[in-house]
Amino acid sequence: MRLRVLEGSRFTARSADAVLLESTYGGGHIQAGAALAAALAELDPSLTVERIDFFDLVNPVVNGAARFAYIQSVTRAPVLWREFYERTGQLTPESSWQQFLYRLGARRLARFLAQRRPRVVVATHPTPGGVAAQLRRGRQLDAPVATVITDYIVHSQWLHPDVDLYIAGAEAVREALVARGIRPDRVAVTGIPIHPRFRQRVDPFRVRQRLGLSHQPVVLFMAGGYGMVRGMVPACRQLAFAGGSFQLIVVSGRDALLERRIREVVEGSPRPVRVLGFVREVHELMSVADLLISKAGGLTVTEALAKGLPMVIYRPIPGQEEGNARFLVSRGAGRVVQSPEELVSEVQRLLDDPERRRRMAQAAAALGHPRADEEAARAILALARVPAAAGREPR
Repeated sequence: MRLRVLEGSRFTARSADAVLLESTYGGGHIQAGAALAAALAELDPSLTVERIDFFDLVNPVVNGAARFAYIQSVTRAPVLWREFYERTGQLTPESSWQQFLYRLGARRLARFLAQRRPRVVVATHPTPGGVAAQLRRGRQLDAPVATVITDYIVHSQWLHPDVDLYIAGAEAVREALVARGIRPDRVAVTGIPIHPRFRQRVDPFRVRQRLGLSHQPVVLFMAGGYGMVRGMVPACRQLAFAGGSFQLIVVSGRDALLERRIREVVEGSPRPVRVLGFVREVHELMSVADLLISKAGGLTVTEALAKGLPMVIYRPIPGQEEGNARFLVSRGAGRVVQSPEELVSEVQRLLDDPERRRRMAQAAAALGHPRADEEAARAILALARVPAAAGREPR
């Protein structure tokens, strides 16, 4: 397997069979790209797979500032983020504003892809997917373009008539794409690619033993990789001192300050509370959990579905996360709460009703795609083997 992950300062002229265009705006786009790249290389060891941060390619300095602004907006000014999300959702591929967005970074991406001469280009973020498809339309790119939609709703930024293949996480996403004019044969419902460890068998007894957990139900509260759950500290305090018999595991992600603040507020709790920072063994934690509390990021939702884990979504970020939360609720796999008090009530209600939890778990498992990485990789390899004709008629 030959897999390269390059950063902006290390871009050099060399070839690559498959180029994955990602983004560090949120962790999901990177995680999906990593899972897909590994699956591609596993299925075809002769491939050279290269993953890049599209925005780092365009301008590393601006990328860092914009990423910081994104995190600040969704955590401190969610109303502004909602406004931005909704306004950009009204743009059509042919609008002047959207055409302007397609030109951002187009020259650098065109030069980069001309050096790589890939057999296929895959985007796990809407912006590079649209830019690559626009290059395809302008006959500056011969390779087919695939877009991996990392949410369970379809925002207009994901759409471009010259995308050859859409990887969708659920049948509802395929239906939404078709309703917006995308041909059904250009959509593959494989699930959103996640790490293969989420389909591995886990011994719950050994995990509980390692973490010092008892037989009581386990509630897992995850902040996401960057600790972006709003109001997590007061929620943890309420859960730590609430009534009922359950154990609490809190994963604060890479935010060391958040981890310290949570440790402070749960000190003296009458129930077992384990506070962890960033962990790679999320699949093990999900395997022993009876209930997951989290934001509604596309990848976290997908991992929980693969594990058949009922979810309580706490204060989802406006825009894409609210859409993901609505998807879960409509399918019976999740609940949504907005305050620490509401969260405690919902957790207690679900823990007191094992039959309801069982139905939610069944609904989650029915939506899960544990082999999504492999299925998506097969669809992309099939696309790469089809000669790409430039200037195809609109889809």
